[in-house]
Parts: sequence; structure tokens; C-alpha cells
Amino acid sequence: MTMLSTYAQSRYYTMEECNNDTLKYIEKNYEQNKARYIGKTIQFWADECQIKLGDVVPGEFSPWGKDKSLIGKVENISFDIPFSESSNYYEYTIYLYIESPYTLNWDEAADLGGDYTATWGAKTYYFYKDQKIKDIYIKRRMGSIPESV
Repeated sequence: MTMLSTYAQSRYYTMEECNNDTLKYIEKNYEQNKARYIGKTIQFWADECQIKLGDVVPGEFSPWGKDKSLIGKVENISFDIPFSESSNYYEYTIYLYIESPYTLNWDEAADLGGDYTATWGAKTYYFYKDQKIKDIYIKRRMGSIPESV
């Protein structure tokens, strides 16, 4: 019985199975089922991902952390996923935390797009693809629909 439960938790849900609902897709795959991606590469995550990824924001280790050797290294990358539903506007941010050893230089990551963000494409995919995922965190924001949506 435990094996069946473990299998059910590691199942991937397609966008179609989520009725093309971005919220449901993110919650089912990256919140309720994040264990599926822990220890796997960002390439594995990205190749399976069916939502449109826009800007990639590299997260640098905090200079206030205990291990000062990590300053200047990439701790995580994040993606803002905006979508509207009814009269409310929601935005989710997906954070992919990277497993050690931390080899990616934050300055190089920030330079991919010419500033602190880069559009997800071949250049960013190849930069991050071999990094293993330590954790996934989802941040939710809700507000009124902006004029541009």
C-alpha cells in the first residue's frame, strides 16, 4: 500500500489533465508533488514544464549568511507566472533552489540578459540545466487585474 501511495505522489500532471488551469498545474506539480523534482536537474524540470516561462531571476546567497564563501554564487532561480481568473489577478512565483556544490556565478547569471533578469530561452536553459534542485517554493500574490493583462 505504501508503494502505491508513493507512486501516486510522484505522478506528473499534464496541463490537459489540469483542464488548462495554470493554478491547478502549479499546485499539483510543484507544490503538492515537488518531491518528484528534488535531486533532479533543472533540465528535467524544464523539459517537463508546460507553462510559459518568462523572465528568470537569479537569487544570490545573502551576505548575512554564515558561509561567506557562498557570496557571489547562485542560490536559486525564480520565474513569475502571471495569469488572470475571473475578476482577480493572480501571480505565482516559482523558486527553484539549487543543490550544492554551488558552482554558478551570480554575476554571470545576471549578465545572461544584460541586467538582473533574462528571458527563459536556449541561453538560460543551457546555463542552468545541469544544476540539481534542492527545493521548490511557490509564492502566491493576488490583486486586481493590471491594465496590461
